[in-house]
Amino acid sequence: MKYILFLITMITISCDGGLEPLASDQKSFLEVKLNFVNGKDNWPPKDSLYAIRVAAFKKFPDSSIINDIVAGNAYFTFETLPLEVDTSSANFEISPTPVNLVYIAAVQQYDSLITSQRVIGIYTITGDNTKYSNLQIERGKKYSVNINIDFDNLPPMPF
Repeated sequence: MKYILFLITMITISCDGGLEPLASDQKSFLEVKLNFVNGKDNWPPKDSLYAIRVAAFKKFPDSSIINDIVAGNAYFTFETLPLEVDTSSANFEISPTPVNLVYIAAVQQYDSLITSQRVIGIYTITGDNTKYSNLQIERGKKYSVNINIDFDNLPPMPF
């Protein structure tokens, strides 16, 4: 009986709340703001607008983006962002941290197939939409980045 009591005491003392959620000051967040060049008047035809989403990748995406998402190598919006607007934004809780996001992009889904997507804007520090920038996310910090989307000058697809 005393061994059982000793074992229970040791287990109780050694528990440190490992399954408890992180305190709010330890969580990391990313806000991605989308700015549409020339506003809502410069959107493509409605028949090619199924959804607008944002994705942030831990490794550079290739043609197996679905595999990257299933493997947990990407953060993305499930729902479409508003269509035919001047600006929009998406917010993510980033976990685990620290993590280096190597490619952050806005994508247009142009029909009902989830694979029918093209990159319409990327996060870039230089302003050159052919040169993506990475972002190091640290624990307990909030980040905000801008992506400019010019439907007349789209960035190259990553693959």
